[in-house]
Amino acid sequence: METAENLDINKTNPRACCGNLFASGAGCGGAGLKMAVVLDQPFWFDGVNYSTNAPFINFVLSFREKVDSLFLFAPLKHSRSERGRLGITVQDGKVRIVPIPFYRTTFEMYLKLPFMWMGTRNRLRREMAGFDVAWIMGGHVLADLSGRFLKKNGKKAFFYYRSNLVEEVRSHGCTSIKGKILVAASRLIQRFSLSTARDAVVFVVGDELKDVFQKSGRSVHKIYPSIITAQDIKKKNVAREPARVNFVAVGRLTPEKGLDDLVRAAELLVSSGFHRFVFRLIGDGKERERLQRMVAQAGLGGYLEFAGFVQPGKDLLAAYDNADAFVLPSRTEGIPKVLYEAMARGLPVVASNVGGVPEIVDEGVNGLLVPPGDPAALARAIRILCDEKLLREGFGKKGLETAGKFAMEKQRDAMYGLIVEHVIGEDNFQ
Repeated sequence: METAENLDINKTNPRACCGNLFASGAGCGGAGLKMAVVLDQPFWFDGVNYSTNAPFINFVLSFREKVDSLFLFAPLKHSRSERGRLGITVQDGKVRIVPIPFYRTTFEMYLKLPFMWMGTRNRLRREMAGFDVAWIMGGHVLADLSGRFLKKNGKKAFFYYRSNLVEEVRSHGCTSIKGKILVAASRLIQRFSLSTARDAVVFVVGDELKDVFQKSGRSVHKIYPSIITAQDIKKKNVAREPARVNFVAVGRLTPEKGLDDLVRAAELLVSSGFHRFVFRLIGDGKERERLQRMVAQAGLGGYLEFAGFVQPGKDLLAAYDNADAFVLPSRTEGIPKVLYEAMARGLPVVASNVGGVPEIVDEGVNGLLVPPGDPAALARAIRILCDEKLLREGFGKKGLETAGKFAMEKQRDAMYGLIVEHVIGEDNFQ
């Protein structure tokens, strides 16, 4: 497995001191490296502070340790009343947020695509002279058009894909005519991405996406975008044998996360006479009301708790520390960051065998894998962890070792070394 542990930066880039060269003003024409990032997540500005909702931004911002400056091209809305859940620190002078037309969702972006593209292209054109290389968050047409535009104008650019769009759309249960149209549209969008990525450097999360892009990309590399730092990796100092094993699930309450399978697994366990578990669901989303109805109808109110959104950082880490195990019943995934977070706090894991999950969860070593969409298999795995305290402890210890391999600093440094070698080119350091 191509992880941070065996991605030796000194081998990936023979001039491994490139970070110091950039920091001291060498390379790229005698100036520090200026990197643009074309983001696909909305931002808000209240007149004083910037904010957003996706914690992935912390991985992006970690690159300010390696480059001279970061230009974040992001959908931005000025609003005093509306804010994202995560504050963004830009006071160090290295980060500049460059606004492109605002959209909350990808669907909204497609509805306004001509306007969105015109505004984004004009902003890229005005700012192009200010940066050396562009990082494009791919997976939708606006991002791919941005990458094509920059490459056409002689800018070095690379692409980053986090999810398999076709599989994500399929996970919503697209059996209706509308659903089939959405699947067909997702295939067309993915083909456009594959065409855009041809002869480009591509970063992906997991083997599934690597297989998708391997034929089109000249250079495809796996990177695991953890937002867990080395100092976050530590086991809670709690030794107890709970009357009920507390499982935590963290993520959006959306169809692809498979939480209805978790409800069905709980129903199977209770109907069989097994009661030594409780699930705490952290997160919010459009499936919340439906899931709550399922829980109420099955009489499972004492076994599933809806905790809502919890702020990433110390609050979310505390939620992991108050749990005994972690469960991820997703139907499709790239590399879910919540796995790193759970393992970083010493939690054993039960997860669906989808996407890049098996690259993190080693069956029988740091957790258990189950087929996606199989509540019975999920229930069996949950019961095994409930019954086997020593197994939970062993998985937790191995999980800490896994989390250490995927710490943010290691993944960032690995990705940076690959960018230098495959995108920027070593000639810039001579």
